[in-house]
Amino acid sequence: MHFYPRILVRSHKERFLQIYPWSICRPPTGVSRLHSSCTVQPNTPFVAAEDVRRARKPYNFGRYNKRRVAFRVAYIGWDYHGFARQKLTTRTVEERIFDALLETKLIDSTRNCHWSRSARTDTGVSSVGSVVALDVRSRLPVSRGNVPWQTSRHDAINADVEPINDQSSHLVAGELPYVIMLNKVLPSDIRILAWAPVPPTFDARYDCLHRTYKYLFDPSGLDTTKMQRAASQFVGVHDFRNFCKFAKGKPLAAYRRAIDLVSVNRLTDIEDRAFESNILAGRLYCVTIRARAFLWHQIRCMMTILFLIGRGLEDESIVGKLLNVEPSVGKPMYGLADETSLILADCAYSDIAWYDASASSLGPAGSLDNMSQRKSADAWLLSQLRLEERKAALKGFMIRSMLETVGHSIDTSLIGRDDYLRDDRRFGGGISAYTKIMERKRLEPIESRMAIR
Repeated sequence: MHFYPRILVRSHKERFLQIYPWSICRPPTGVSRLHSSCTVQPNTPFVAAEDVRRARKPYNFGRYNKRRVAFRVAYIGWDYHGFARQKLTTRTVEERIFDALLETKLIDSTRNCHWSRSARTDTGVSSVGSVVALDVRSRLPVSRGNVPWQTSRHDAINADVEPINDQSSHLVAGELPYVIMLNKVLPSDIRILAWAPVPPTFDARYDCLHRTYKYLFDPSGLDTTKMQRAASQFVGVHDFRNFCKFAKGKPLAAYRRAIDLVSVNRLTDIEDRAFESNILAGRLYCVTIRARAFLWHQIRCMMTILFLIGRGLEDESIVGKLLNVEPSVGKPMYGLADETSLILADCAYSDIAWYDASASSLGPAGSLDNMSQRKSADAWLLSQLRLEERKAALKGFMIRSMLETVGHSIDTSLIGRDDYLRDDRRFGGGISAYTKIMERKRLEPIESRMAIR
């Protein structure tokens, strides 16, 4: 008879506890099969490694100084509900910029960054020249024109800092690359073009000298000569209550605005060559309008009247009649010109030196220092803009293909060119029989609406 020694067979639980005596609640990653046989002790919390990584300390803004800066912003507004932040939607350009500022830790809150904007464009309106100003984090010392992070607004304005001018390039050398940081996290249809150091008292809205808008349009069926003659009547100081939307709380005096320039030119004839490379540039026209400030929907109302004049539906004298405001007579009812053709082209300021994407630590835009690095940053920005251009061109190609398909399946002899040109929907109206502007129903006079409110 043979006697065999007793073999000790240990359970999974016993082996696990012998190997990992420091944890009796959950095995490490990779031995989850043993977890089912492990008795979980009550009131013994388990903190995973990924939870530890997430529970990081709050960002210590107190380690940094802050400075007031201005950003030059470009965006395609077609997919946004305007520029300014709104309560009922988060799909605004300003909301996206705030998200980027918070993500890059340039601000700790949107409430105390002392934000100001040069203009608040409507839904669908784009821009290549908007300007915003705010206080952001800086890595430069106080001696270089900054103030400590906890400095109040009042103390920052009264602080003894070096004044900023065109020769203050040493105040930005070694600064954070604001343009690159923000563009990396912003949507591709919103770009920061440049930044500038500004005084603590700078306000993007009230310090703006003038704003320039451009409205692009196809001149098919329009007499652009008549449009130019009519547009010249807008220049000067006038009451534009018949060329805007009523704004609650605005006094009557605020409807008087000074227009510096209104011109109608072929796109290739204007000094601004920004759109010259576009495939439509040869046949597009541009209305350029410049003033210090505009009323709500003012430019789109002006464009509606100019289009009606260009189509021969209204005489050039209609501009003067609408500018000659009669007391207690409301605005005639008419539609708005399409918003997607409107672009905020420029917001002008005095004594501001702009720095591009590669100039944050290299010097003013246009200098020859570190040219290879500068070209690299500029090439990145251009590549992003060209990507958006290719997307738009592809969309246009798809729409043209759809038009060709529809054209083959519909009897186009039933639709004359004159019917298309009479379609007011191209210019903010409908397709019914045309009624002269001065013969249309009128809105309630502004004086009455103000009295009610």
